[in-house]
Amino acid sequence: MTDEMDEIWALYADDGGQALDAAEAALDALQDGEDPAAHVGALFRAVHTFKGNSRVLGLANVESLAHLAEDLIGLVRDEGVALTGEITDILIRTGDMLRGMLEQTADTREDVDPALSEGLKDDLRALIGRLTGAGTGDEGGAEDAPAPASVAKPDAPAGPAPRPAADPAPGTAGTDDAAEGP
Repeated sequence: MTDEMDEIWALYADDGGQALDAAEAALDALQDGEDPAAHVGALFRAVHTFKGNSRVLGLANVESLAHLAEDLIGLVRDEGVALTGEITDILIRTGDMLRGMLEQTADTREDVDPALSEGLKDDLRALIGRLTGAGTGDEGGAEDAPAPASVAKPDAPAGPAPRPAADPAPGTAGTDDAAEGP
């Protein structure tokens, strides 16, 4: 079993590095003024892959940060939110944080301390809240405020804050991690 786990963690590290490289390349292209239509989808797929791989290994804190980035990118890709310097800047910060998390989790085979990324998660939640009109005026409320369907995807627990009762499907409350599909 140890050899199999060694292989799984090695694949996680390799695939995660490739996904973050792809995300960085897409962000670089976007910053260079290249056509967003050609790169936003690639950015979304890269972050989505990284998030999914983190979920498979039970890295809830890593997954949570990637999920917030995915939600923000989804607003640009699916909801017509204009790609601004503020959005690309926070996505670059997020990519840097995710890369550090990847290195740490690949070395320790354990999830990261949630406190390390809480400020960045708060920034992402606040920006998503402003862009969707959810939680405006109350930074703490942006985390759990109702949002358009592209933002209100089920989320792995990011901390002690509960999800709104309307989010989980009937009969699945409290089982988001186990019941949620890819």
